Amino acid sequence: MRNIPLAQPTVETPLTQDSEEAETPLQGDADDPAIWVHPNNPDQSLVIATLKDGGAVVFDLQGEIQQTITPADVDESFEFGDIRYNNVDLIYNVDLPSQLAGSSNPTDLAVFSDRANDTLAIFGINPNNGELFNLTAPTLSDSDFSIFGVDDGEATAYGLATYTSPVSGKSYAFVTQADGNQVAQLELLPQIGPADEISVDAEVVRVIDLPVPTGDPADSQSEGLVVDEELGFMYVALEEEVGILKFSAEPDAGNDFQIIQPLSEPPELTPEPFSSLITFGDSSVDVGNVFLGTSLNQPPSPPYFEGRFSNESVFVELIAEELGLSASSPFLAGGNNYAFGGAELGDGTSSQQTPNLGEQIDLFLGGNNPSEDDLFFISAGNNNFLAPLAVGENLPEVENLIDLLVDDITTLANAGGENFVVTNLPPLGSAPIISNPVVAESLNAAISEYNALLDPELDSLESELGIEIYEIDLEGIIQEIINDPAAFGLTNITDAALNLNNGNPYAGFSEPNLVPDSSDFNIVENPNEFLFWDDLHPTATVGEIVAENGLEVIPEGLDQLTTGEAAPLIPNLEGLDIYYGADGTGYLVANSQGDSSYAVFSREGSNEYLGSFAVGDNGDIDQVNESDGLDITNVNLGSAFPEGLVVFQDGVNDPQNPVPDEEELENNSTNFKFVPWDDIANRFDNPLDIDPTSFDPRNPANLISESEPTNLRFGGLSDDVIETTGDNEIAFTGAGNDLVDASVSNGGNRLYGGADNDELLASSNDRLYGGTGDDRLDASAGGGENRLYGGLGNDDFFAGSNDRLLGGEGSDRVFIFTGGDNLITGGADADQFWIANAQFSATANTITDFTIGEDVLGIGGISDITEFADLTLIQEGTHTLISSGENELAQLLGINASDLTADQFVIQDEVLVALS
Repeated sequence: MRNIPLAQPTVETPLTQDSEEAETPLQGDADDPAIWVHPNNPDQSLVIATLKDGGAVVFDLQGEIQQTITPADVDESFEFGDIRYNNVDLIYNVDLPSQLAGSSNPTDLAVFSDRANDTLAIFGINPNNGELFNLTAPTLSDSDFSIFGVDDGEATAYGLATYTSPVSGKSYAFVTQADGNQVAQLELLPQIGPADEISVDAEVVRVIDLPVPTGDPADSQSEGLVVDEELGFMYVALEEEVGILKFSAEPDAGNDFQIIQPLSEPPELTPEPFSSLITFGDSSVDVGNVFLGTSLNQPPSPPYFEGRFSNESVFVELIAEELGLSASSPFLAGGNNYAFGGAELGDGTSSQQTPNLGEQIDLFLGGNNPSEDDLFFISAGNNNFLAPLAVGENLPEVENLIDLLVDDITTLANAGGENFVVTNLPPLGSAPIISNPVVAESLNAAISEYNALLDPELDSLESELGIEIYEIDLEGIIQEIINDPAAFGLTNITDAALNLNNGNPYAGFSEPNLVPDSSDFNIVENPNEFLFWDDLHPTATVGEIVAENGLEVIPEGLDQLTTGEAAPLIPNLEGLDIYYGADGTGYLVANSQGDSSYAVFSREGSNEYLGSFAVGDNGDIDQVNESDGLDITNVNLGSAFPEGLVVFQDGVNDPQNPVPDEEELENNSTNFKFVPWDDIANRFDNPLDIDPTSFDPRNPANLISESEPTNLRFGGLSDDVIETTGDNEIAFTGAGNDLVDASVSNGGNRLYGGADNDELLASSNDRLYGGTGDDRLDASAGGGENRLYGGLGNDDFFAGSNDRLLGGEGSDRVFIFTGGDNLITGGADADQFWIANAQFSATANTITDFTIGEDVLGIGGISDITEFADLTLIQEGTHTLISSGENELAQLLGINASDLTADQFVIQDEVLVALS
């Protein structure tokens, strides 16, 4: 998986079993959740979820079952599989007819897609106890009714999302087609029958054909579906092709769409190279620290190779070279290799008075801060076994040694280290230095015990600290050589290739640290056919074998995508939902079943990708894998979830328990996980917003004023001219090249451009939505506080003061003639930002996504600015302020002033743009 943050669930629901013979109370397959917010007591809010062939289930916020809706509950004659509730969504405060003439009964609805019958199932929710009761109209249950008109049990109702129009107040359900490329929009129609029975019917009012790039409609199947209740956009996620598409949610808006994010096949992970290799340990990886510390005397070189305890480079150097790094420069010469011959595990100094492993790490941390792309190499522990033998003491307790190593790794990890290579210990009893067979056997047995305990301990440490540890099995490699030396080109595995004729300088069993300066030595003619160079250390041939095996374990770099290669959406793409922030902000969240990740996009403008996360484990609650869906609420749900809640379907719960069905093995290990929204938001480097008051699903943002009657204005299929002079008006132009002028109104209007090339003129506190086409959105004559959304196409924007402009997709142009303090996002493609004929304001205009080499900042008609040299570029933190004298022109977020050149600017004497 990509290197992304992991959120933690706090609640999980009981497991399901996709069988009518299930012993659990939940027969079926967990699929899609919806969070119902209680009207009075947030602690009593519920999660309503689908069980496919088993119907539906209702949980409380502790994950306990409150109600099940089985096939037999829907119809006494129904059996398991006669219904298939695939997805669910909610609508609050739907006015149902009442037996009392002229009155209504506001009721919350849960709307299900019934995949088995290609229809909707509609239930009311009792506000007192949260129980669901069936309101499905008889016509929807009739076998003759079909949403998509395909009676094959396959290309039927699948994904579902609801929408209440801010334009008309009507309620709708969008339904996608399984094994097909269509999306149907159905209007929900509350009704009262001849016997005063209340039900909800539905009729198809719009059908959208999704793109079919492969030629097979089944390849364009989509389940993920969500509607932005405030902004009026419908998002649909194609599972295997294309990606996320964005449509208008209004039924007469046309079927033009914008591709928000393309789908990507899982790419080959290109390792991001490690930046450096830092080595700690003993003589097995010492490249000259002891040599330098003894004034180039120990070990004598020659016969030893340039201060190494071998006849050539040691294995860590060979590994580093293959990784494009170096481990050949000792610490005492200013390098990154802190290993000293004689070193032991633990703090302080060794019996040979060299720094032990803990002391080496302290030396490193005293002048360095580990980074995520450092690779730490640790080879130590040999002398903890050899030193006691040298003075006649017993072998150490291996558990204590492992604790010492764990402490040292933890110290580095807590300081920021993330990537480690750790060697176990070779069978030292097989070295020539150990001449007593009994001692050799005891020593090798103790080392084998140490290695056996080390492996699971390192695995646990990886999980606890969130680090990567790559293990090199020295014991296994050396033992394999001993068992079959000829296979490795060796002829001698018992003797030393180097013989120092002045006797054994190692004090019996100690590591060769104090080696006398002597030229009295003998070397065999074929040293690289020997396992051992001296009485303890291996030859360069063995070092090469160890390095080769190590490189099979150690990656070339960080196991993640490098910058610029992020693939946020991986097939299968299954779920979509929205976190509603204040005033049109917030997030669109999509889950990729292909890698069990969740991509987060900005809710505004061109829906910028902000990053991804996954849901890990938390104690006895396991991680979320292969999820089918999710639901999000920002609302305070009481003591359990005061900052909002996200519910995830877990498609592969641990432990697995597969059971056969008619076609394949299914498992009863699906369920739902509850994760606090703040736990997700705070996992990001730039935390996501947390605002429990930003959106109330029972009372969405008042796009229509409640104090004044609203004037709804509609255009037709031709070119329309609509003028608004009041306030809080809503205009929806539809098709054609339309003009909507609200510039002389009192403000608070919502202008929807729809298809084709439209011109929308704002007053103050207006919302302008260009839609598709090359539109003109003008707030220059207004009083500020406007939001202008370009949508798809090459749009022109004219800002006033304190406006928010979002370009969307296309090459847009933004003009500022008067005013300032505007917040501008160009969106996708190459954009132009013009400050023209300007009257300077006290506050600069802020551009959030200026892209060097793509976007242009234009300046025209300002007498004091005739060339690039007239501008002053000031670095303010991570941003650049562009000014002329005392006048601030623009602030470019995330741009270094030193990266800007005249190439990013166009300076003209005059800018002529037709103004309305």
